[in-house]
Amino acid sequence: MKNQFVKRMFSAIAVLLFVLQNSSINAQTEQPEVRVSVCVGEERLENLLTDSQKDSVTHLTITGTMAEEDYAFIRRNRLKRIEELNFRDADIDTIPPHAFDFKWYFDNELTIVLPTGLKYLSDYSLCAVLKWGKCTYVFTGDYPDVGSHIYNSGLEEYECGEKIYVPSDDNSFLKKEDCFLYSSDGTRLYLADELFGDIAYGTRVINEKAFENMFVHYSTLVIPETVDSIGDWAFAGLKMGSVTSNGFYCWGYITCLATNPPKLGKDVFYISNPWFNMFEDYGMVLYVPDGSEDLYRAAEGWKDFWKIYPQSEFHGGESGVKDIGSDKGLSVEERCDGYVLKSSHFINKVTGYGVGGKMLFDSETDADMVNIPKESLVSPYTILRVCYDDGTCETVKLKP
Repeated sequence: MKNQFVKRMFSAIAVLLFVLQNSSINAQTEQPEVRVSVCVGEERLENLLTDSQKDSVTHLTITGTMAEEDYAFIRRNRLKRIEELNFRDADIDTIPPHAFDFKWYFDNELTIVLPTGLKYLSDYSLCAVLKWGKCTYVFTGDYPDVGSHIYNSGLEEYECGEKIYVPSDDNSFLKKEDCFLYSSDGTRLYLADELFGDIAYGTRVINEKAFENMFVHYSTLVIPETVDSIGDWAFAGLKMGSVTSNGFYCWGYITCLATNPPKLGKDVFYISNPWFNMFEDYGMVLYVPDGSEDLYRAAEGWKDFWKIYPQSEFHGGESGVKDIGSDKGLSVEERCDGYVLKSSHFINKVTGYGVGGKMLFDSETDADMVNIPKESLVSPYTILRVCYDDGTCETVKLKP
């Protein structure tokens, strides 16, 4: 017993020494933040920084004006440890074409704080990609007018890296909800960084190029019934992807909940490879309120969708949403406060999604009968994925 105690004590001491040694090594190798502020004007940015600063600066604040050679200096990756480029107080109203159109092969996070007086973003101006990292753009003023391909070039090589768009903490013009950037009153959707979430009810205008050239590996997007207009190229080049049961790639689908088709700008749903629509298993699909199909099929822009279905015929992208009719003996009984799911097989898990793909709940069950309260469901219906003890799953839809 005594020998065992001694062995345990020496083992504990060895572990403690190992932790202390590694902590000491990490403390020695961890490099401190280096903050530098410069005013760019007659002198170029490259000349205002010492060689040491170019290698060590982590947070660079820039005031004054920027010339093309200053942006080119940044694009050449001359700032070895940069984590933040802050242009908040710079005298810049226009970001020129390709200003931050570069690719960095490292896994750091880069934040670019945009000027408060920014009025216009030129073509390809913010296409920065951190190949294995994240680039965050901070808007400190009102949302500017934009050119084409601002954040994503649409090229395969650029479809990587994470991009986030946020307002500064003191921004009175913009707000962020889920992954969407809105006007402060919530009526205009300016930009989306990812399609995880639903466009908020109350949105009236989707801004030009809000989803331009985005690439997502899932296939649903919902436009709420409050939207009455959508700007030029708002969804142009959007790649919404899922693989169908027969192995073909599907462009995905959009659900528009407005009874009357919202007014569209120019080339709102433009697809850069329209020949995909020639094939049976390709093309963008639109779901609309029952009874509105003919209105959408006759409306400019909307009528160009590959298929237009009423919501009652929703069959839902990659999961294949279907009505009751199950090989597992699944039945659904509606009650005043919810639904009861019954099956001849044990149900392991039930996951609920909104039609936009946002997860609402994920419940472990291990029972042949499951209660689903209506208060947990959302309009126009909730997609329920039911998984069984043999590893199979099927999907049904429930109205709240």
